[in-house]
Amino acid sequence: VVAFVPSNPLKAFTLYTVTISKGVPLPGTGQELEQDATFRFETKGTGANGLGLVISDTMIDSATRLRPTISIYFSDDDEDVDLKIPESLPLTVHRLGGLTPAMRAYERLAAEPVDHSAGAPIDTDPLALVLEATVKVSRFEVEDEESRTWVQLPQTLPAGWYIATLTWNGRDEQAILQVTDLAVYAMVTETRTAVWVNALDDGTAVAGAEVSVAGSGFGRTDEDGLRVATTPTILTRAAEDTGTQF
Repeated sequence: VVAFVPSNPLKAFTLYTVTISKGVPLPGTGQELEQDATFRFETKGTGANGLGLVISDTMIDSATRLRPTISIYFSDDDEDVDLKIPESLPLTVHRLGGLTPAMRAYERLAAEPVDHSAGAPIDTDPLALVLEATVKVSRFEVEDEESRTWVQLPQTLPAGWYIATLTWNGRDEQAILQVTDLAVYAMVTETRTAVWVNALDDGTAVAGAEVSVAGSGFGRTDEDGLRVATTPTILTRAAEDTGTQF
């Protein structure tokens, strides 16, 4: 048994990652760690009392003519107590610098455990603040089902990539907002891939749209908004690798 004792107190509501590098010897055995070993743990605090806010989707899409809507739900470790849903939540929206920063932010958010208490892994301080508001929590009751809750931004946003942060009970939760007037549908088989691009503002097909798949050029759409071609090799390889994300 190996014990690790931090030299300084750990922060509350923080997700820590510990990596033990390969080559570390096991005294008295002549053995050593053959590859890096990583584990994560999370510290608790006294502010949240088991209550949590969860954003249902890591990535949220919206057209420029619509106010983005964020689906949320609330959780409580104590199942015997009726959870009181707040009437409103503080919201901030920051602009991301483009597709590459958005992909990195998405990967970071997707790697977080669903029930984590640390919240908000994306540092928004360097980003441009485009919206700060208190938004109403809307609720729709469905018979014999859990109620649906969501918030809606008070205004539309220009096309681009954003990070939305909601705060409740001392925790921040985040999601990526993609605001665009293009709707893209894709179907991938082992041999052929089809991509269909439509405009959200008028519902028409988009001809001549440049398509890329997994960062590689895939050609342009035809007059029907379609691009059909041989499935890129990177996708056929990724089918065998469950850890690959795009």
